[in-house]
Amino acid sequence: MTTGRIYHNPKCSTSRKTLELLRDNDVDPEVVLYLKNPPSRAELATMIKDAGIDV
Repeated sequence: MTTGRIYHNPKCSTSRKTLELLRDNDVDPEVVLYLKNPPSRAELATMIKDAGIDV
């Protein structure tokens, strides 16, 4: 079962460590390789709104 989403860069050590930490704690996020599949403007707008950030 997917729990959440992580925008992941496999070449980034912090991103790799974060994904490993999640999986070690039985969290199975949807992994989005954002360099290959960047989010659309609409997806970015939704993420910003959900985070409660004003831009």
